[in-house]
Amino acid sequence: MKKKALLTVGLSFMIIFSANSVKAGEWKSNKVGSWYEEKDGSYPTSTWKEISNKWYYFDKSGFRLTNVWVGNYYLGKDGAMLVNTTTPDGYKVDENGKWIEERQAMWKKNDTGWWYEEKDGSYPTSTWKEIKGKWYYFDSRGYCVMNTWIGNYYLGSSGAMLVNTTTPDGYRVDENGKWIDNKVVNQKDIISLYGRNLTQEQIDFTDNAAKKIAKEIIKPNMTDREKAREITKWIFANTIKDHRQSTEIYKKTHADTAWAVFSKGRAACSGYVRAFKLLGKYAGLKVKIVNEDLWQHQWNTVYLQDEGKWIDCDSQSRTCDGSEITPKEFGIPTYKIDDERLVDAPFPQIGNPYEDFVEEYNSGHWVYKFSLSDIKAALESHKKWRKFEWLHNVGDRESFDESMIK
Repeated sequence: MKKKALLTVGLSFMIIFSANSVKAGEWKSNKVGSWYEEKDGSYPTSTWKEISNKWYYFDKSGFRLTNVWVGNYYLGKDGAMLVNTTTPDGYKVDENGKWIEERQAMWKKNDTGWWYEEKDGSYPTSTWKEIKGKWYYFDSRGYCVMNTWIGNYYLGSSGAMLVNTTTPDGYRVDENGKWIDNKVVNQKDIISLYGRNLTQEQIDFTDNAAKKIAKEIIKPNMTDREKAREITKWIFANTIKDHRQSTEIYKKTHADTAWAVFSKGRAACSGYVRAFKLLGKYAGLKVKIVNEDLWQHQWNTVYLQDEGKWIDCDSQSRTCDGSEITPKEFGIPTYKIDDERLVDAPFPQIGNPYEDFVEEYNSGHWVYKFSLSDIKAALESHKKWRKFEWLHNVGDRESFDESMIK
């Protein structure tokens, strides 16, 4: 907001006493500027003067000022004070030429963050707003959102939407700030999606496999959450954990790559997360890798655009946003005892089958709660799930023993 110093001799004072100082004279000019010469040859300096019902200000050399503020008054291109209008720089002046002080829209800050206060004291909430040619997003409380995605747009450290650049987490945005979907832009992106030490033929195979699988498992009208869960389920069901981990081993097995998932069905967690990110790409999801390239457990985080938040997905432990993929989702029904009935259960809850399926010893023989066919179906399903889970969680087919799941 423009602040203007008051003159020692104010214009209002000059208006009151102007009648005592008005004398006939004439305007004169040279290469420097214009001045007003009185009838006696003198000229006004460092003062206001009313001439032909218009007010002018003259500097210490006597030259008329133009296109400038003097205190709270603006002098136009001919030097005359503007009245009852808007100045070229956007300020209003009243019928006496005085600046009308108005509340201006401005940024404000407290310990929580920044917000933008409008002229009327209101502020934007849960919306985008363009300010001086840059776009910002304000949350439900009115604070400017920073360093995060809002839909397909990224807000930088100042809160302004990034345009025509790469975001801090490695995604490209176009000249309008929108995420450029399905574009691999550099070697870093290639490694993050496919993995290291792969031939172009392996990369092409992996890419084509991911496209095909995404087309098969991602259905129209799926929510982003449903897409993330379906990808988690597919990778767990089709991949066995490879425990052999070292830089040299990876050069031979490629277990840290998406290629290992799609071609061999056996990978380390670093392969799982790359396969997830690649499938996410073709499902239209924004996906990151947690602990990428670190010798730590890795998983994915997925942005749910329709919910406006990030969730964690771990395809190696079959969890999505903290919820496990159930056996039933893999097509394996499991059962539990409920009020002496066999009912579907999210997870197996069958313990000792002889305790679960028979009554107490009665009159010299055991009394079954269920038919033998029901018991057999429940136990077979129970064993099928335990074997399925063992192979995909532990990942060692060679050491698997049926006795482990009885």
